[in-house]
Amino acid sequence: MILALLHLVPPGKAYRLGAVFGSFLRLLTPGQRRIVRRNLEIAFGDTVSSAEKKWIEKSAFRNLGSTIFEFMTLPGMSPEQLLGRVRFKGVEVMDRAIAKGRGVIAVTAHLGSWEMLGCGFAASGRPLAVIIRALDNPLLDRYVQQFRMDKGVEVVPRGTALRQGIRALRQGAVLAFAMDQNSAIHGIFVPFFGTDAATVQGPAQISLKYNTPAVLCYDRREADGTHTLIFVEEFPILRGETQEQSIWLNTRQYNQGLERIIQENKDQWLWLHPRWRTRPDGEPSLY
Repeated sequence: MILALLHLVPPGKAYRLGAVFGSFLRLLTPGQRRIVRRNLEIAFGDTVSSAEKKWIEKSAFRNLGSTIFEFMTLPGMSPEQLLGRVRFKGVEVMDRAIAKGRGVIAVTAHLGSWEMLGCGFAASGRPLAVIIRALDNPLLDRYVQQFRMDKGVEVVPRGTALRQGIRALRQGAVLAFAMDQNSAIHGIFVPFFGTDAATVQGPAQISLKYNTPAVLCYDRREADGTHTLIFVEEFPILRGETQEQSIWLNTRQYNQGLERIIQENKDQWLWLHPRWRTRPDGEPSLY
């Protein structure tokens, strides 16, 4: 019912309605508020004032609400309408990496409107595949995956990421990894804001094995509700004395890149996610 109603809302207004929804969501979910506050403690300690932490907390909920509502208006938007709501910054960084002919790994985060990053990039005519975790609701999952494919985004289920993702790279696509969430299975511990965090190692493994370039990119929501798709830099491929060390070194530099873009856009990251939930053996829970 909400989806049907939002199809009647102009995209330029959906983010405002979503921000209001996010504010209500914050009031109704004390558990999520506790996660946000604990994450801010872990990431910043006393280096950020209590007033700024409160502002970040409120903004994170508003951004999530805006993202949800914008996401639900995307199915009704044509590629031309999508491109009318985004601008590209530094896209030549990505284009140079694509031109190498080995595919590209897009290292990104749940920042701004991550769905707008994918759909806007695909609308520009550049090939994109995205590693996706299936939603818990199978009906909603089918709807969402179908709409992503309709927008030109190839969906790669997380369980088949290596095989299907490599095939997409060989075809010259950009393979996007949102690396900012807890990786409880097969993750490695790499510092994130100074605290070890279980981090997906697939991007580093693929980059090292196939000499695939990796580019840091993200979406930033602007004050007027439009979006800037920002392509920051291509990472160098680092090689250590062992394969394990090489994977760790590259994953660390990816995390450092994510830290920088989150630092610059603290109000737009998904602080509601328990990023440091999985701990090394013997360490107590941080939550």
